[in-house]
Amino acid sequence: MPKYSLIIPSIGRDKQVDDLFTSIEKSGIKDFETILVDQNDDDRLVPVVKNHKTLKIKHLRADFKSATQARNFGFEKSKGEYIIFPDDDSEFLSDTISHVESLFKEFNPDVLCGRAIDRSNNDAVCNFKKDSAWLDMSNYDGRYVEFTEVYKREIFEKYPFDIDIGVGRFYGSGEAQDQMIRMLRDGVKVYYSPELKFFHPVKVNMHESKTEIKRSFFYSCGYAYVCKKNKVKDADTRLKKLLLYIPYCMIFKRKYLRYYLAELAGLIAGKYVEIK
Repeated sequence: MPKYSLIIPSIGRDKQVDDLFTSIEKSGIKDFETILVDQNDDDRLVPVVKNHKTLKIKHLRADFKSATQARNFGFEKSKGEYIIFPDDDSEFLSDTISHVESLFKEFNPDVLCGRAIDRSNNDAVCNFKKDSAWLDMSNYDGRYVEFTEVYKREIFEKYPFDIDIGVGRFYGSGEAQDQMIRMLRDGVKVYYSPELKFFHPVKVNMHESKTEIKRSFFYSCGYAYVCKKNKVKDADTRLKKLLLYIPYCMIFKRKYLRYYLAELAGLIAGKYVEIK
């Protein structure tokens, strides 16, 4: 049994996947397996895999397009003691694995969470908290994101991702929050350290393009669904704020109006529309 299983779902990228594999090779990780869940309709990742023979990549072809389903599928094919799900545009830093090793040795959590940063060491993806903490239902926000989490195998086996949530689904985000809530409510020991870092590019959101507007709808739809599923009121709070902010946009920031209307529609759909 390898110590680590690195499970990487991928679609639509090749250069970033090549960079990720290079970062794994340079990370100093030992006793591991690399599983690539390829959801592309073409062979773009075949030469990338061949370029990294030392990783002995298990290249799995999937006939579905879902980030959560791909992670769960990859887990079923894995054997590692610890499970990591790097994004296909993320990278390991030179000290990522050494921090994983030392933090598990010192704290022995069931799940270890880290921080995502850009090339300038600034937060990527979200605004992360600067202090380490054992997580609970009152403090987990800003201290987790799925591709910086390291799970003990038996924990992920008990708490897999909900495949109805996430990129590729109607409820297009929130799978990590859903999983985190389920784990914390059951008393799973989750520790966050901002010293554990992974690279991830920052996505600049101008709130104007069709892609951003579409993403706004599906992401907020997933967020509202997760809040409803787990009986938390965060989405209701966001909904009230939007209802106050949209009239302001109508007068002063009309170019952002479609984006926030899409978010509003997503919150309503996630709360009231059932898709199975």
